[in-house]
Amino acid sequence: MTSSNIFSEDGKKEPNMMKKTKEKIKSFFQKPKPDDHKEVSSQTSPYVTKALDEDKSYELLKIQQQLDERKFIIKKQNEIMQVQDKKMKNLTENSEDMRSKAFLLHMLDKETK
Repeated sequence: MTSSNIFSEDGKKEPNMMKKTKEKIKSFFQKPKPDDHKEVSSQTSPYVTKALDEDKSYELLKIQQQLDERKFIIKKQNEIMQVQDKKMKNLTENSEDMRSKAFLLHMLDKETK
């Protein structure tokens, strides 16, 4: 990769464009994020803090919606499990009844022979 230096009219070297963009990107990511408003709160206006509070409330609303969806899913799964438990109990009771009837039939068959 070759680097080319750009000279201005007065003959001084200008920084490479890639270097400029890298510096811009670095400076962008090194800025404090909106969540860091605790440190900057003394310098911010009430409008900015209100906007930050609205952002937080929106995030909390999204989280609450996700929790509600998961709660609904878990509730439905719980209902399905309860229905399955009832069916399993019925099946085990029926199988025990059939075993006892089969045993009685077997005993009656032995007596008749």
